[in-house]
Amino acid sequence: MLYFFFLMILRPPKYTLSSSSAASDVYKRQKTNYLWDTKGDWSMQLAVDRSKVAKKTKVIIRSKKSIVDRVIISPLGNTLRSNDKKHDLVIRDNKGRYLYYEEKTNSEKSKDIYQFFKHTHTRSLEIIPVKKQSVVTKNGKVQKAVLNLKKNEIVKVSDHTKLKVADVKKQKHNLRIYFKVLDYDGAILTDGLEGRFIVDNKGRSLIKDGGSIDTWTDYEKEQLVLEFYNAFKGVDYTKAAKINFLKQKAVLNEKQKQLSLIHISEPTRRTPISYAVFCLKKKKKKKKKKK
Repeated sequence: MLYFFFLMILRPPKYTLSSSSAASDVYKRQKTNYLWDTKGDWSMQLAVDRSKVAKKTKVIIRSKKSIVDRVIISPLGNTLRSNDKKHDLVIRDNKGRYLYYEEKTNSEKSKDIYQFFKHTHTRSLEIIPVKKQSVVTKNGKVQKAVLNLKKNEIVKVSDHTKLKVADVKKQKHNLRIYFKVLDYDGAILTDGLEGRFIVDNKGRSLIKDGGSIDTWTDYEKEQLVLEFYNAFKGVDYTKAAKINFLKQKAVLNEKQKQLSLIHISEPTRRTPISYAVFCLKKKKKKKKKKK
């Protein structure tokens, strides 16, 4: 009889770089009675205690007339459901900070889902519709925001979006910038990149035809990640020194802002709360006794 013990965090990571990761391979194989490379009749027992999470979770339900349908504050993540599908929303706290959010796939046709991070000492939220977003121009010229690729550098890409570099990882064909979001008004970083957006320390462009640009959220570290990839022969992102953004502007409809939540309880960070230990057992076939 074989026993395998695993220590598994209750909530798996939200982002996976590849659909063929080790975790997804395990799930696929379990459907066909495989565990890694071993075929057999597997049984699983899993017990999870949610009581600690439930005690620190707060749900606020708003009236039907409100643009906010529901707000959930939890150690597993903060979620806002909106009734306003015509406008993007900005989330501002009692300290005047614009909270970073990611808009999720609609769970219902009439709802928009926003998952957001809150700062320490956030006690209340204001939800403000965005009238319009545009690129900032001055005397007919588009304005730029320049980011030096150094740790702790700060760039302001829009009126209410301020990013601080937490880490930079450079490879020949891949470049990743990890940001701590200080303020956020919904600015889309990939929409704010101009033609020569990655340059070396002499201002020479490192951009070639092809390649990809993506943004994603590291939920464990509460960071926004901007990633560039290009396998073109002449590309070398290890020489990257600066990124040029086009400055964006969000016009907020302050008259329609709504107070959504008062007295948010701690904890203020997403943390792994509960752990589960489970056992996978392979049943052995009984051997026939020799006569």
